Amino acid sequence: MLSTTNESTPYLSLIVLLSTMTDENALYNAYPADGTGRIRLMSRVRVLFELEAEAKRYKANVVLIDSQMIQDAGELKALGQIIHSLRYSAEYPIITVGICYDPMFAETFRRLGALITIRGPITPVELQALNDELPVAFMEAVQERLSPHYHAHYSEDALRIIHSGEFQGHTMSVWSTKGGVGKSFIAREIAVAFGVLAGLRTLLIDADMNCGDQHTYLSLSPDKNIHGLASAFHAQKGKLTPQMVEDYLVHYRGSLFVLNGLYDMAMTGSRYLRGAEGEKFANALADVLPMMGFTYVIYDLGQNYHDGLHLVALRRCTLNLVIATSEKS
Repeated sequence: MLSTTNESTPYLSLIVLLSTMTDENALYNAYPADGTGRIRLMSRVRVLFELEAEAKRYKANVVLIDSQMIQDAGELKALGQIIHSLRYSAEYPIITVGICYDPMFAETFRRLGALITIRGPITPVELQALNDELPVAFMEAVQERLSPHYHAHYSEDALRIIHSGEFQGHTMSVWSTKGGVGKSFIAREIAVAFGVLAGLRTLLIDADMNCGDQHTYLSLSPDKNIHGLASAFHAQKGKLTPQMVEDYLVHYRGSLFVLNGLYDMAMTGSRYLRGAEGEKFANALADVLPMMGFTYVIYDLGQNYHDGLHLVALRRCTLNLVIATSEKS
């Protein structure tokens, strides 16, 4: 939905989250709210957590976010959720522009769903780029809605349930001492509820060292998988970055991403995933995930807690869901 003047001239309305008055003045001078241009700055917010409400209050089409306003992992996680909830809001898309004082943050913005990034501080060159790119990006988001393949990302009922109780942004595992009790099914359904129905940035990790099958049920190609990521970690001499992890993720639907498991039994004996080396990789993965803006991370685990990948997840997850049966085991 484009905003209109009394003369019914459509324009893109902006809300901004900025760290400097210099950028604010540059934007107000370029896009005055009472002007006649096709882009107009309607309001500035002071903190990240006010951005979504303000954008909806002013019926904004675009939010501009300064990377310097994101100070820790908690704010990064909230940023990912806000970008996705705005882009997939029920009425119309609200797109995000990232202002990057640190060029490395551009990749983070893109990973979280921002359609445009520009460099900070804002100069005439960056303003010209914004003038050129904003209308194109907004139409891209509108066309996405019109596609027959578009899936509504938000369910208000699901959101009310998710935000009313225990699930307030966890890294969780689904585990049991026994096979065949529904661990994978429950992990998958939770991930779909968070990532597809509720539209929250979610990662499902198929970490069953006995052989994973989430890719089969979700109809995903297993070529990118946790074994490949562990091999890359070994090749980089124990270094793991958010971009390395991102390269091995597969997008399912909505805001759900999957790190596929070991689809071939030959992979389950890999030294990169077993013993001390497997535990080192699992800890490195657990260290990196908070930097990637996921609201929820769900591990689907095998039953043997002697495997480093299973044991590290059980130790480090904020919530472990144990599937219990009536048998003594």
